[in-house]
Amino acid sequence: MRAKLPVLILILSGWSLAASAQVVTADPVFPVASDQVVVTFHADRGDMGMKDYTGDDVYAYTGLITNLSTGPIDWKHVITGTWKPWSPPDKVKMTRTGANTYTLTIAPSIREFYAVPAEEQILKLAFVFRNDAASRTGRDVGGADIFYDVSQGSAFDVKLLQPDLYSTLVYAGQVIPVQASASVCDSIILYQNGTQLKKVTETTLSHAVTATGSGSFKLVARAWKDNIAKADSAYYFIRTPTVTQDVPAGLRSGVNITGDNSAAFLLYAPSKSNVFVMGDFNNWVHSSEGFMKRSPDGNWYWLEVTGLDPDKEYGFQYLIDEALRIPDPYSTKVLDPWNDKYIEEETYPDLKPYPDGLADNLVSVFQTRPPEYVWKNNSFTAPAADTLIIYEMLVRDFVENHDFKTIRDTLDYLKRLGVNAIELMPVNEFEGNSSWGYNPSMYFAVDKYYGTSNDLKELIDSCHSRGIAVIMDAVLNHAY
Repeated sequence: MRAKLPVLILILSGWSLAASAQVVTADPVFPVASDQVVVTFHADRGDMGMKDYTGDDVYAYTGLITNLSTGPIDWKHVITGTWKPWSPPDKVKMTRTGANTYTLTIAPSIREFYAVPAEEQILKLAFVFRNDAASRTGRDVGGADIFYDVSQGSAFDVKLLQPDLYSTLVYAGQVIPVQASASVCDSIILYQNGTQLKKVTETTLSHAVTATGSGSFKLVARAWKDNIAKADSAYYFIRTPTVTQDVPAGLRSGVNITGDNSAAFLLYAPSKSNVFVMGDFNNWVHSSEGFMKRSPDGNWYWLEVTGLDPDKEYGFQYLIDEALRIPDPYSTKVLDPWNDKYIEEETYPDLKPYPDGLADNLVSVFQTRPPEYVWKNNSFTAPAADTLIIYEMLVRDFVENHDFKTIRDTLDYLKRLGVNAIELMPVNEFEGNSSWGYNPSMYFAVDKYYGTSNDLKELIDSCHSRGIAVIMDAVLNHAY
């Protein structure tokens, strides 16, 4: 009698969730701290700040993320001298190996190269690439730092190397190279939409898939080791013509909540060929469910989405002409990959995390049934214009906590001063966190550094209960 062994299947989400191709690749694919690794920088990927650079004076500003890092971008053991003035040592000079490719050999081992104590755990390699004059810089998409995972000992991992994007657009009949690698394994099996395509009993798998049919396809590379499985996945979508159809009556620009479980998107995008809406509701992949329809005049793109959870916030972006990712300009909330991490929990509780690796730049957020603020004052009458005594206020500087909630505690003081109107310097989303607000990025979203939109509503409500009007300062002649 054959014993039934327990099987554990682990689906990896960290390796292939990338909106763009990997800026750095490594040989071996799964480097360990005790061995050397050759890192290749692809200058034509990421933010492409060094694309087509012809010089051979390219250096790696490099360090590590370790178990002692206080966060995902807290570099340790930086060996590249100073960032400013730029003074790179020879050991981090890259070797040019071709157009837009440079290599760096980290030897005799990662641990020795960075001089890391034996008791410290190395989690990731960290890079930014620069030329000697510091006039050109190569980073990840959106100007982010570049990271590459370091495996722990002989850990069991699998990675889908090709396609190197989480979601890819292809043409019907196009041949898609597929390559997977495992650190150790008994076998690797390649699946497409659940159907087995190939199986090997070695640590690398290569295959070619011809795109046939239409719609979205999921590729899964599943490696097995001692009855434990790990998998990595990627999607591809076969391009189809954009459907032309009238915009449903009543839709307004932006996200239209059509029910607890549904929403409709409407984007003004004249002279564009196609638009996808990609977000949490479709796993950030190109799909028929996210392929927007075009109005007969060619100016508008729209789409209805169903199956939404009214208690959940959804992040999304528009992908225009397969290249440009933007938030919805009418968003009432956005996520910022650079600045949200510096917002305190007390200021903005339970802030939705940014979808790292799946999106670039600002991400729109909506909810079909968001927490509703119940107004207490519905009959406020603003003071006459010729009687206004206005206090101009920068939320950032007026109270130490830089938030709407704390300002409410000061309203009686302002009332005693005779103030009957507060002019808030811009509180809509602006670049960075610390600003006067005259560098706006989104006009309908409240800047989260000051608190939630309901916090702002409660501040306005509290002002009205004291006979104080609220004037919103806004900058309409430019946006970033």
